[in-house]
Amino acid sequence: MAATAPSTAHDTPTIEAQIRTKLGTNECRRLRKAGKLPAVVYGHQQDPVHISFDAKTINDLLHSHVRVLDVRTDDGKSEHCLVKELQWNHLGNKIVHLDMTRIDINERVTVEVELTFVGDAVGLKTAGAFMEHPATSLEIECLASQIPDAIKVDVSGMNVDEAISAAEVTLPEGMTLVSDGELVVASIAIAVAEPEPEEEGDGSEPEVIGGKKDEDGASE
Repeated sequence: MAATAPSTAHDTPTIEAQIRTKLGTNECRRLRKAGKLPAVVYGHQQDPVHISFDAKTINDLLHSHVRVLDVRTDDGKSEHCLVKELQWNHLGNKIVHLDMTRIDINERVTVEVELTFVGDAVGLKTAGAFMEHPATSLEIECLASQIPDAIKVDVSGMNVDEAISAAEVTLPEGMTLVSDGELVVASIAIAVAEPEPEEEGDGSEPEVIGGKKDEDGASE
């Protein structure tokens, strides 16, 4: 089995950020209510910088799979940053905080990239067959300027009882796999119908009509 991933370099989007001098939970809540997203920039042996973005602008970029940003703060500084971690609310439907790390655009970075499964697997034509995706992303190492939006995995040649492992996914030149090569990303199996449970009685013995009774009145 094989897969291909786009290797086209992306222009690094520029985004404006405001330096935060007030910290704490209450201040972060205030920023979110004002349409801002709190964030922190780490790395390159520099002190962390607490910033905030316009929430709609940063969310649009993140939903477009942008991973590297040219962050320009209101003190006139500009630096390339890699999105490292998104923190979600308790419902998992809204980003509430963003962690970023400073990078050189030409350095190699380790990132997690989503998998996109394409093709109609021949094995799914078998009655009762279904496909599972134990893993929907892979961790790879590549140039910061060459992070792909997604990795396409062609499943059209898969049959029943076959699987595609991470090691079988073909990455573009210059990218290397960091995830465990034995990690299964797709497999096809046959659903096994569970037998219907047998009806069980209440476990009591039937009373023998007309049977001889003991001194307590119970049938023997």
